Amino acid sequence: YGLLPSTSIAPGYYKGRLAFTLEPIDSSQSPSTVFLDIYAQFQGASSIEVKTETGIKAIVLKQDREESRTAAVGININGSFGKQFRILQLINEQPISSEGQLLSWQAVKFNSRNASKGTTAAQDTPLSNQQQLIYQSSYRGDADNFILEYKLDDLSSQRAGTYRGKIKYLLDGTDTAGMRLIDTLDLEIDNPRIFGLMIYPENQKGVIEFLNLRPTDPSPRINEVTLEVTSNL
Repeated sequence: YGLLPSTSIAPGYYKGRLAFTLEPIDSSQSPSTVFLDIYAQFQGASSIEVKTETGIKAIVLKQDREESRTAAVGININGSFGKQFRILQLINEQPISSEGQLLSWQAVKFNSRNASKGTTAAQDTPLSNQQQLIYQSSYRGDADNFILEYKLDDLSSQRAGTYRGKIKYLLDGTDTAGMRLIDTLDLEIDNPRIFGLMIYPENQKGVIEFLNLRPTDPSPRINEVTLEVTSNL
């Protein structure tokens, strides 16, 4: 008797029974039957891969480049786990700059999409120092894949600098010992220096004008200019 592995068989313990019957020929003897129990265990070659678009082990977001304000991470679930599981992310420490400034949790949001078997966090959600659910598998823990997208939110009130942290991806539900670590990615957010001055004269010509002045005018002629300073230093 041989065991034939197959990717279509969910991992787990299986049991069955074989019956062997001895039947007499040319005799009035009654048949005799013996049962043999069968036990089989399938351990599927299941695994989870975490990959960025660039192939590096880091999520890099840059405020001054439109194409770099978002970053995608692919999660590939290979093989079936045989039971339902969850994938969570965790950031133990709030991202911080070299100057010691902390990045607001609201500065980066994420969502997950394109899963075909399980369910994902479809709405934009700010990062947190609590465990965050990003995927829940089907009842049988089938193979699947989905995309995690991270995006920058408004950084206008955030101090300039490069903020760094780490995101851990955790697997829950497959091990009786508890959660296990799948992978860890670095998180880097670059908020460049901004120091600008805009001047808005009162009239539409963009100049300060005092026209048709007369010595007999009762009061001084006034022109107002609005100055707008933009800075995150």
